[in-house]
Amino acid sequence: FADTSFEVTVYPDPIAEIELDANSDTLNCAEFTISSQHIEAVEYPENNTTYQWTFYNAFDNSVVQNGSGPQPPSFTMDNPGDSIIVELIVTNDFECVADTAYMSFYNWKQPDVSFSVDDVCLGDTSFFIDETSQGDSPLQDWLWTINGSGLFLNETDSSSEDPIYKFENCTENLAYSATLEVTDTNNCSDTYTFNNIQVFCLPDVEITSDPVCQDDESSFDFNFTNGNSLGVLSADSLYSWDFDGSYSLVSGDETTSDVSVIYDTCNVYDVSLIVTDNNGCLAFDTVPSYTVACNSFAEILTSDTSGCAPFEFTIEALDEQNNGQYFWTWTPVDGNVQISYTNGSTADPTALVQLFTNNGPADLFYTITLETTIDTSITSILGGLECRSQDSIEVILH
Repeated sequence: FADTSFEVTVYPDPIAEIELDANSDTLNCAEFTISSQHIEAVEYPENNTTYQWTFYNAFDNSVVQNGSGPQPPSFTMDNPGDSIIVELIVTNDFECVADTAYMSFYNWKQPDVSFSVDDVCLGDTSFFIDETSQGDSPLQDWLWTINGSGLFLNETDSSSEDPIYKFENCTENLAYSATLEVTDTNNCSDTYTFNNIQVFCLPDVEITSDPVCQDDESSFDFNFTNGNSLGVLSADSLYSWDFDGSYSLVSGDETTSDVSVIYDTCNVYDVSLIVTDNNGCLAFDTVPSYTVACNSFAEILTSDTSGCAPFEFTIEALDEQNNGQYFWTWTPVDGNVQISYTNGSTADPTALVQLFTNNGPADLFYTITLETTIDTSITSILGGLECRSQDSIEVILH
């Protein structure tokens, strides 16, 4: 055979290669946009002619974006947990077998931020409790913004996971807000704002009562002023009375809105009341010198006596324990008896008793009664209370 020579041309195969920008990553926080800022096809001019891009949802393989050319199309991964597979198919004009490259992108699951805080009364402590759910990585940073002047307590601050805070002012018909931003170790973050933090204004209560004499009934009530429109008294409101002494209940008790008692002894007592409104806020009042005045002392030193008409004698009351007045009366009331104060003053403990006639066939019986009062200066202080006491003797006129 004659020698035959011919030329064979070997064409280069396509090369599909996706290049990731040095400052980019395939793992990111949402939202993230895949674009030419992050990836591009490596161009091999002698090997490649066409570049075809297809973006697939990694969970169901549905096509979400496509394009052609060395530069990829753009697609935004909106949600945490989104995953996209980028496919690049490269061909050339020599009909060589196409080459394919893949690159996957994933949005980290970020924290799902939430927190709770209870409504409080002014002066009480607000405990902010972080209830954030972790995403794909542990939580590492907390940033609280609290809209309401106050102080962080117990060495907590705006970067604490569960800060403790005390508001300076109450929120009449308003509310405070707070925002929490939480960042995890992937540097993914989320925020949550709560706009209805109530700090209730405190109610006010004033005990109403009057001083009494020993053995009389002490009645206690109160005037209530609500702290705000929400803080009212209701069937669920709580009352706590403290009467500071030994006593017997007449009506109500230590947990009712009004109550009456009789103290066992005369004294000065510290009476206090705590009222809880339907917000759970407390109002307190005390009467530091509630007076149960000791009754005056009445004792007739003269014994039962008798005599023939006309009959007179001096009657005397014990004055060692009494600084008030002495009032003498008799029953039955008639003109046959006359009592005269020795010195003409009701402050004198002695008096002259005169019984004039007995024209009947039988003895006449009279009851002489002494009624005493407390010192007039004390009566003035106590609003007119005299705290009277009595004693009596029997007189027989023959």
